[in-house]
Amino acid sequence: SLPMRKIKLLNWTTVTTKYSANYEWRNAPPASASLGNTIQNSRTLGVNTSLNFISLYNKVPFLKKVNRPTPRRKVAKKDEEDEDAVSAGVKKKKQGMSEGTKGLFKFLMMVKQAQMGITLTDGTTLPGFTKGIDYFGQNFKHNTPGLPFILGAQDENFRKDIAANGFLTQDENQIARYINLSGLDINGTATVEPIKGFRVSLKFNKRQSLSVNSNFRYQESESAFDDVIYTEVGTFTTSFGTWSTMFDKLNDDYSSDAFEQFKNNRYTIAQRLQTKEFSLGGEYNNLYGDELNEIDDSTGFPKGFNNKHQEVLLHSFIAAYSGKNANNVELTPFKKIPIPNWRVTYNGLSKLKGLKDIFSNISISHGYSSTLSIGSFQRPLEYGTDSLTSGRNLATQYLYQSGVTIVERLTPLLGIDITTKEGISAKFEYKTDRNLQLNVVTARMVEQRNKEYVIGAGYRTTGLRLPIKFQGKRIILQNDLNIRFDFSIRDGITVVRTLEGNGGEDSYIPTAGIKTMSIRPSIDYKINDALNFRMFYNRNSNEPVTSNSFPSALTDFGVTMRYT
Repeated sequence: SLPMRKIKLLNWTTVTTKYSANYEWRNAPPASASLGNTIQNSRTLGVNTSLNFISLYNKVPFLKKVNRPTPRRKVAKKDEEDEDAVSAGVKKKKQGMSEGTKGLFKFLMMVKQAQMGITLTDGTTLPGFTKGIDYFGQNFKHNTPGLPFILGAQDENFRKDIAANGFLTQDENQIARYINLSGLDINGTATVEPIKGFRVSLKFNKRQSLSVNSNFRYQESESAFDDVIYTEVGTFTTSFGTWSTMFDKLNDDYSSDAFEQFKNNRYTIAQRLQTKEFSLGGEYNNLYGDELNEIDDSTGFPKGFNNKHQEVLLHSFIAAYSGKNANNVELTPFKKIPIPNWRVTYNGLSKLKGLKDIFSNISISHGYSSTLSIGSFQRPLEYGTDSLTSGRNLATQYLYQSGVTIVERLTPLLGIDITTKEGISAKFEYKTDRNLQLNVVTARMVEQRNKEYVIGAGYRTTGLRLPIKFQGKRIILQNDLNIRFDFSIRDGITVVRTLEGNGGEDSYIPTAGIKTMSIRPSIDYKINDALNFRMFYNRNSNEPVTSNSFPSALTDFGVTMRYT
């Protein structure tokens, strides 16, 4: 931990760091000593920061006074009030602060706290190392592999430097692969409270991994070391924002406005990609710079980038469902800055005059999350040297074999939870979620949509007098009695959309989906500390969207006695 508390201007912050390193030297097999040894290192670097903005605000005396809780007023005696009415009023004006003033400054100080963590992990494995080691994994005679490498340092030219110094085997039978791994994990939270009881929690995250590997060995034909079958493979996940299309309407033919925009974005994205790759500085500038802005007559799209090019589909999809303009959206799915998701809660209504005497709790909630994921991407070997032919797509920086997925949830869009001082409770929630999976190889998108309504009510009491008698006496339930009734409706559908599929026509096919209704009343009574009585009734009915399955219903009810 850094000594931030010792610095007066920064004692409202907390910073912790972590660094760990690992190094291994593995001896070559005795029967194959000419293949060389293997050296490997790894490191983890982490930084976590916590910011307490309340402590920062309190460094200003006036703001500290604003944040100080209002003291409770003491009830003065009647004669004291009559005697000091005028002087007390003057004193109040001089020393007091109006609630309006406090509210204004508390609103300006709405950011209460924030945390952020960054973790970097990486490592290198290099086979074919010919030198032995002395102490601490270092060969001091030849000063290799070097203390920086032993302590976890990473250098993309490390293998080339070791080879240039003559420390790698020249045996062409050495087929073990050079590997360099790197990973980045970013996460953070923040709390905003513009008014008392109204809290907004923000959360963001980003995770990226990349594996670079090759058979780095001596090529006798070239009398030099070179990477054979060089590959880059990685994954990527980030919090994202697709709120603008969350309520995209599903039409009667299972099309949607967002999907139509996705299709329309393709030509613009194809033009931009061609400009990027064919212009000065692009990977294909030397080969096809003179083909810039040329159209492929067989596809009607810019040469090298037709309507089903992987990059064209990927960026068109992200632009359409995030509500961005195809002319301005970044031509990379690897977003540098993650977009925060949020959760909003408000419980201040139960403290208002006229409600606080009736309700012990009134809570309103809303939550939103969206995640963009790329399961696997890989750099093609032919990137930058691919052939440009009619009707064919050029290889770009990465292939996205697993496509891209967007998962979006409103949990809930609106939630209300009420409890009265008499033990009556009520609950309402409306939830919805959407899962979008685009396969850029087959130009097919699977969309899953679900929405759910949840209604609940309950009554908890003790000492309930029943309207029946036993042996002439009214029955009284002395212990806790909890009566619940829960009702929910969940409606889901899965639609598969294929671009220019059979006969060149788009297809929209519902493949799955079900409407489920659930009713769950129950009564629980605590007879004593060891014995609990429960009576319940559950009914679930399912109505499928497609003809692939049949409607069904399941009902169960009963009485249980539990002894603990």
